[in-house]
Amino acid sequence: MSDENNPLATEIAAILDLDHTLIPRASVERRFVRYLWDQGRLHRGDLFRAIWSLLSESRGPLSLRIKTNKSYLAGRSAQSLERLVRVFVADEVRPLISPKAMAILENHRRRGHHLLLLTGCPEFLIRPLAEEFGFDSFIGTRLEEEGGRWTGRLIPPHPYGEAKRRLLETWAENRAVHLAQSHAYADSPADQAVLEAVGHPHVVNPGRRMKRLAVARGWPVLAW
Repeated sequence: MSDENNPLATEIAAILDLDHTLIPRASVERRFVRYLWDQGRLHRGDLFRAIWSLLSESRGPLSLRIKTNKSYLAGRSAQSLERLVRVFVADEVRPLISPKAMAILENHRRRGHHLLLLTGCPEFLIRPLAEEFGFDSFIGTRLEEEGGRWTGRLIPPHPYGEAKRRLLETWAENRAVHLAQSHAYADSPADQAVLEAVGHPHVVNPGRRMKRLAVARGWPVLAW
């Protein structure tokens, strides 16, 4: 949905990806899986189930299947992990954020911009992250529940590629956000559609392919 179709759009947003952007190292969810293992909350059977589920699923490229496979969470409840997740964020994630990223967040906050965390990471992980870093809104992967417990399946759409852009545009329309005046920060070719949706795209910590795209498009490149 373009800004032209929403003449009431008045707000400006700063939209940030999470992995390799706000957090410049390994993915937050992968760190959380290791954290569960170290805390004795994840066992060999959970890992075997996740691997079997991954191998049994034939739709889509392997990289996307890995991102969307949440079978290691099957049977768990968000409530039972809530305290553990908050300790994990405080102890394992907070120290990873770059001071440069924090400075950018603070700059946008001073300018009155709405801060949106937009990522494919599960919502139960990014909710405390968004609170910790002072985001106004967040969009992540939603998990299906039955009887108060996760099934290991996702609720579509998964925030990735074009679906991520469509989620952003719907959010912007509902929030009266002017995307043509907004800023986005992301690292991956999978975020190209999101970067193209805003007036001020920024490429962060890019690999070779993304750096070539940034140079071709004239997009600023940031590193931290």
